[in-house]
Parts: sequence; structure tokens; C-alpha cells
Amino acid sequence: MINLITMKMNIKTLKIITVSLVMFIALLFFAAVFNLISLARISSREARLLRELEEAQVQIIQNENEIGYRESDENIERHARELLNMNRRGETAFVGR
Repeated sequence: MINLITMKMNIKTLKIITVSLVMFIALLFFAAVFNLISLARISSREARLLRELEEAQVQIIQNENEIGYRESDENIERHARELLNMNRRGETAFVGR
């Protein structure tokens, strides 16, 4: 009789352990899936930010080139001649219309 009671308790304990183990494995599975989804989102955002960074760096280079050109003596002289009707000594300015 005591043997039967002990056996029933062992079966009950085994069922509890089995259910707990299945629940633990399911929890680990869902945690892994959630982490993979989060990792995919982060990777996508990283790629987008890297593209934006490259675009910004290209724009910076273009702006620096534009500043360099606008500050050049050649450009300043062109503007002085065209917009301000200035000329060098000994030159005669002709304005066409």
C-alpha cells in the first residue's frame, strides 16, 4: 500500500517536472524568437543610419568644394566683373544688351 502511494507521488512529481520543463523550453523559444526579431530591427536601423552617414559625408565634401570654389580668386574676380562692373586698370568694360 505504501509502495502504491509512493509510486503515485513519483508519477505526480514526474508530471510536474515534465510540464515545468516543457513550459521552460517554450519560454526559451519565445525569448529567442523575440531576440531575433529585435536583432533584425536593430540591424536594419544600423544599415539605414550608415547610409544616412555616407550621404551626409558626401554632402559635406560637396559643400566644402563649393565653399572652396566660391572663395577662390577666380570666382571673386568673375563676380566683381559681372555683377559689380569692375575692371582692372587699363581695361575697358563693355556691357552688351
